[in-house]
Amino acid sequence: MNIESFTGQFGVAESKNKYPVQLWNPPLSGDMNLVIKKDGSWWHEGGKFTRESLVLLFSSILKREGDEYYLVSPVEKWRIQVEDTPLQIISASEVDGGVMLVTSERRSIPLDAEHLLKFSQVDGVSIPYIHIRDGLDARFSRNAYYSLAALANEFDDELILDSFGHKQILMA
Repeated sequence: MNIESFTGQFGVAESKNKYPVQLWNPPLSGDMNLVIKKDGSWWHEGGKFTRESLVLLFSSILKREGDEYYLVSPVEKWRIQVEDTPLQIISASEVDGGVMLVTSERRSIPLDAEHLLKFSQVDGVSIPYIHIRDGLDARFSRNAYYSLAALANEFDDELILDSFGHKQILMA
């Protein structure tokens, strides 16, 4: 799979665009030797991606169908491997009325009723996640979760976060 020919369909510096990937349904082109690791790093044919612009572009054309993940364009669809989630929450900050999260694809997401925290047990540890878009979830980086916990208030031995009028319990 030639990455340059695939990325050429999108132009330069368009990674912040919101592509209509949910509308793109080309036939499967094949399997790409690309893995998104649990830590959010992207690897192609055994080598780690070093160009952030390429990661940002690819994260904007991710699509999930069932338990499978794909990079899609209007004419190509490549299956990739994802160890946990394809996206990460890299920061959390307080704004008027709530908390804004920033994803690894540099999108701002409000922590609100549409984007609820959920926790899953991974290797005996409770890991926070949040739904982002089109069936894609993001895992909180450790630093982002600590920032979130610092914004919470303790009530009846629980950490409660009030964000945009919606209360959420943070798990330790």
